[in-house]
Amino acid sequence: MNMKFWLYSGLLVLVLALVGVGIWFVLKPADKVEIPETDPWMVMDISYLEEGTQSQLTIYDDGTVIHWKDTGLPGALSPDPARTWRTGTLDSEEMDDLSEFLDTIGFNELDEYYLSSAVSANETVIIEDNYLKISVDNENTVTAHGYFTPLTSSQFYPLPDPLAELREKLDDIVANNTKETLIEELTTD
Repeated sequence: MNMKFWLYSGLLVLVLALVGVGIWFVLKPADKVEIPETDPWMVMDISYLEEGTQSQLTIYDDGTVIHWKDTGLPGALSPDPARTWRTGTLDSEEMDDLSEFLDTIGFNELDEYYLSSAVSANETVIIEDNYLKISVDNENTVTAHGYFTPLTSSQFYPLPDPLAELREKLDDIVANNTKETLIEELTTD
């Protein structure tokens, strides 16, 4: 009888532990990025499909920062397409600084389109690849096309000054205010 008691007690503890672990996974699922349901305040899209990369930085009014970068897309040398997610937050002072910076560079007065001198005057421009697009409040959008070099998307033909400064500031936010939270494999179907 004593042996059965310990056996049943052990099984009961094991079942309770498994149920507890299952509940924990349901309440705290892994591999998930929480995206706010509100419209973003600022969005920066970068696309260079020739090299197989795309990325997006999104900043929300509450300071939530979400950045994803796709690598290894069709056309790239890398055979393993993946999306890397980084998340973080900006405090109210950092949000105010960014808003002030936009005013300082005169973001609302910038031209809508900038075309690199690397793009031939005879070339028909379709903004699907090789672009940087920044929009604020879903109203003011600035697009720069043709600034990536053929060798690597990390190098640019010189962007116009205000855009270069803004890109640098936003890259700094990704580097210093976010951390990697998820890496997903992408299907190539």
